[in-house]
Amino acid sequence: MQPSTSEMVIPNHLLHNIKHQCQRKTKERKVWDLLLYHMSKVHCTTEKLQRILNDHDIKTAVKPLTALQQKLSCPKDTIEKERRTGVVYEIPFADCDVKYIGETGRALKTRQKEHMASVRLGKTKTSALAEHAHLNNHNIHWNDS
Repeated sequence: MQPSTSEMVIPNHLLHNIKHQCQRKTKERKVWDLLLYHMSKVHCTTEKLQRILNDHDIKTAVKPLTALQQKLSCPKDTIEKERRTGVVYEIPFADCDVKYIGETGRALKTRQKEHMASVRLGKTKTSALAEHAHLNNHNIHWNDS
């Protein structure tokens, strides 16, 4: 249950401290003395507090904690990693610290399948990844790429 305006009391020492803090701020740029953060669950309390402070000549402004822009900061759906195009990617080897770094304009999944085929078929002349894997008998961490 929210307290009514008459039930809401701010101790005098707290009001004095708030006024003192507000007076210390530069008087030229005084748009408001105190900024209250509005939370939907305590909306009535915020308004009541604002009225009480205004009665004591303390100007207030209320700002929401979350704005609509924050809620809609990612309006587009995210694209799965495998379906992204125009990416730089890394394929680590399981048996050494070497990592193959490549770039593709196509879907990452498509390029990864081509690398898998090159390794499986032993195409060492056309694939540096397959060449390293076959010459050094190294396995590849496909899931970590």
